[in-house]
Amino acid sequence: MTTRLFVALLIFAVGLPVAASDAYFVRFSAIGGPGSSVLWADDVLFYNANSLPVSVHFRGVSNGAAHANTADLVLASRQTTSLRANNEVTEAWAPNPDTVPLWILHLDIPTGVIVESRDEFYFTFPLPGQMSVTQARGKVSMPVFRELVPANEPQVQLGTDLSGTESRINVGVYNAGGMPANATIQVRRACDDSVVATRMIVVPTNTVVQSVGVALVANSACSGTAAAPWTYTVTTTVDQPSLTFVSNLNDNIRQPANEAGILPIVGLAVTKNERF
Repeated sequence: MTTRLFVALLIFAVGLPVAASDAYFVRFSAIGGPGSSVLWADDVLFYNANSLPVSVHFRGVSNGAAHANTADLVLASRQTTSLRANNEVTEAWAPNPDTVPLWILHLDIPTGVIVESRDEFYFTFPLPGQMSVTQARGKVSMPVFRELVPANEPQVQLGTDLSGTESRINVGVYNAGGMPANATIQVRRACDDSVVATRMIVVPTNTVVQSVGVALVANSACSGTAAAPWTYTVTTTVDQPSLTFVSNLNDNIRQPANEAGILPIVGLAVTKNERF
């Protein structure tokens, strides 16, 4: 093969488009509540397993308009890239104005790229005469959505609990439709399929909202034997194309003295079900 032909083939190969797939990410940055010292913030990690660099392309954002200039995020070959570490891209891929605490990011992910969506939480505290200090305290992995769910198709989330520990259920609903969406949320105890809570909410178009405290769930007496008595399921039905996600939170867990240093304190869970 001549040198000229080799160079031409190389240029042609680099110029070939890489197949890409839709992906939706839940993004957020918010303080835990009035007087809280907890900061909740997300990140997205990308690993490019391809032998050449590839680009992640911005498709859209909820809870506001897209910025005018949204450059691609270039991923180096066989390296990990953090979205949060790329400040210019992160800001361009946020809603405009970027004052909302929760939104959905829609991207094109090239074939051969591995992603993790992360829910990270931090403890913030002031120092005398200085700015507040923020320290990382933990994280859970968030779901990555590959497609929207058609209107009126029930979205079932299994394992919406913290096992035997009491927790409150929060349900996020993203309306991707062109009209306001009516969403019905139902919480069932898995052991006997009994309904323990129902809530109906309205979600504006191209908006994600989180319905907080849909139910307070815990280990309870149950005559059914279909599942453990602390297991719960959430079903959300939305009359527009949508996405839903569920988190369980207990931010007041106190470890018994006889368990100190033995069992970890787990006060947060996010469902990540796989559909077959």
